[in-house]
Amino acid sequence: MNLFSLGCLSASLLAHQIFLMQILSYTQWYHFAFMIMSIALLGFGTSGTVLSLYQKRFLKKPEISFSILPGATAIAILVTHWLSQKVALDPYLLFWQWKRLPYIIVYYLLTFFPFLLGALAIGLTFLVGQRSIGKLYFVNLVGSGLGAMLGLWGVSELRPENLPLVSSGLVLLSLLPVKSPIPIKLTPLAVFILYFFRPTTLHVSEYKSLPKTLLLPDAKIVAEKPSVTGFLQAVQSSALRFAPGLSLSFRGNIPPQTGVFNNAEMAGSLLDTNEKHEFLSYSTEALPYALVPAPRVFVAGIGTGTEALRALQGGARSVRGVELSPALVEWISPKFALNPNVAISVGNARSTLMQDLSEYDIISIPILEGFASSAAGMSALAEDYLFTVESFRLMIQRLKERGLLAISSWLKMPERSSLKILTTLIEAAEAEGLPPDTNLRAIKSWGTMTAVLSKSPFSKAQLEAFEKFRDQMSFESVSISEELLSFRERADFYRNHPFRVIPATDNKPYFSHFFEWKSLPYLFKHFGVQGIAYFELGFVILLVTLAQVIPLSFALILFPVAAKLVRPSGKVLTYFGSLGLGFLFVEMGLIQNLVLFFGHPIYAVSVVITSLLIFSGLGSLASRALYQRLPEAQKLAAYTIATLLLAILYLNSPLITLVLIAPLAFFMGIPFPVGISRLENEVLPWALSINGFMSVISTGLATLVAVEWGISWVFIGAALLYGTAALSSNFAKPQQA
Repeated sequence: MNLFSLGCLSASLLAHQIFLMQILSYTQWYHFAFMIMSIALLGFGTSGTVLSLYQKRFLKKPEISFSILPGATAIAILVTHWLSQKVALDPYLLFWQWKRLPYIIVYYLLTFFPFLLGALAIGLTFLVGQRSIGKLYFVNLVGSGLGAMLGLWGVSELRPENLPLVSSGLVLLSLLPVKSPIPIKLTPLAVFILYFFRPTTLHVSEYKSLPKTLLLPDAKIVAEKPSVTGFLQAVQSSALRFAPGLSLSFRGNIPPQTGVFNNAEMAGSLLDTNEKHEFLSYSTEALPYALVPAPRVFVAGIGTGTEALRALQGGARSVRGVELSPALVEWISPKFALNPNVAISVGNARSTLMQDLSEYDIISIPILEGFASSAAGMSALAEDYLFTVESFRLMIQRLKERGLLAISSWLKMPERSSLKILTTLIEAAEAEGLPPDTNLRAIKSWGTMTAVLSKSPFSKAQLEAFEKFRDQMSFESVSISEELLSFRERADFYRNHPFRVIPATDNKPYFSHFFEWKSLPYLFKHFGVQGIAYFELGFVILLVTLAQVIPLSFALILFPVAAKLVRPSGKVLTYFGSLGLGFLFVEMGLIQNLVLFFGHPIYAVSVVITSLLIFSGLGSLASRALYQRLPEAQKLAAYTIATLLLAILYLNSPLITLVLIAPLAFFMGIPFPVGISRLENEVLPWALSINGFMSVISTGLATLVAVEWGISWVFIGAALLYGTAALSSNFAKPQQA
């Protein structure tokens, strides 16, 4: 396969990963991104095993494989995606109906197959061109980096069901310089044209908000817009009403609204900004406006603009709101264009407050996620730097002397997120020298809670206003126990509570992760297996994925050894295994670390993957010359990588991290091609297999380490892995068994 074809194929497979992540985020939930990464890398690992088994057949006439495999990949991308939407993938039902397990397995296989075919073509290219491995690995990595950029463009411009056309079309492009019979070229083109005119309909989980809303009378989708932060859709229905936590004292009318859905999950509703909506004042979220007259308000996550309307209705003299989704800002900005007191911009709330030294009377964090995803723990693995102790401290610092920090959330049963908000507020207040017992109050309705933290002790007038609002709205005060207010007793409270309610921090920014291993007996007793899955489905999916891929990966790594196709070498296994684990540990650690800087995972993913792959490709290109001049190049590169990782960890600065990505990635591109160049042909496929399968394990394992022990341990783990690779880099050249 020539360099152009290799680059196109590499770009296609990386872009297809991103496309499948977006498709599953839309049809299911965000946490399935980890499953897609594992499946993709499983395809690369399996390709090494297949090449080990049938190496002689592939090498006998490699030109045949180079003409067939890319075309088969282009067809498989479209056909398997079409078939996968015919498989009823409902992970919820799996915990109640084990007979649905085959559906999940079939879905895995369908998703896995295109990556296997594409990886076989790439692996065979490495095998045939081993002497030029540095150049080939360079093209492979740079192509993958460009594929990441293409993936970002695709999700921001195209409907989810059309995304596979881009990755399949790129594979077709790789066929142009390949000499092959006309039918082999025309068949994938015919499949492409057929899919173009008849794309598959995506099967959205019935547990998401959109399918249920479309069951309402005369419900219809009236607008759609792709975005890097999710696929937005607007739905109108005469029966659609949205008023979270509405007071039971409200006796007025709630007008029909246009519901806004982000990746098929409710994100809010669009209201007429020229009308007064009385029901907005009958919510727990209206509490801060009853306590502070004519406030200057900052809204973290203004969403569909409802909180801006509530603030104006509550007497706010100015409202500044920020929203991550450019598409959503594009929808709501015109509604407030004629109001000079409202300013809305695209951005991350915390990053904005770090740069904006203004002081506000009220900083409000409204309810930011749909009820279904919140209740089921769908955000358990998502980094959320808005709900950490450090974030709340920053917000307190941006308040005026008598300002309020107001945070609202859904009430979950058993109590989890609302309690965690209180514990985070308490610890942030104490860190800023504020007494929580006099500065913190909270109320709850039947479905929501709003907590308010004052920068100064509540005045008598504010306490009276608090009680008046609570009683008029028929809300309840939230009791803050002495255990939480007492520093000594709080540690025992965290330790004994069945859920993880200890505050999230920037090192462990997983606010929605509540699972505690020690509480498994309690949870099994009271809720059963199904209950645990319902509370923490995101985390359960991660554990289930790891439980599947770890034994499968090791079995396939050892299969060529058991079949006596290669004589085992502990150093080869350790070296390429450490590189496979280490590369993805670095990638995952950098993504998790830079989410705060960029404000959203998709931006962090795009920048990190693109930078790592392109600069690693440059390192690979230079690896042959470096190795010829310096035989210890791979060892020194591995030690340098470990040193740079520890520097990133120690300096703990996003800007320094961005600066160090380029040299870090450059050195990361050296150990693999140098190691490959030192192997015999018979052992090379086994090394590819080891590297691929360890990468499979790495994606989930790095996430588990970050969630349980913190992002810092991901960097420490990556440094140790590259150090281990350096120590095992002096492997001999194993011979064929």
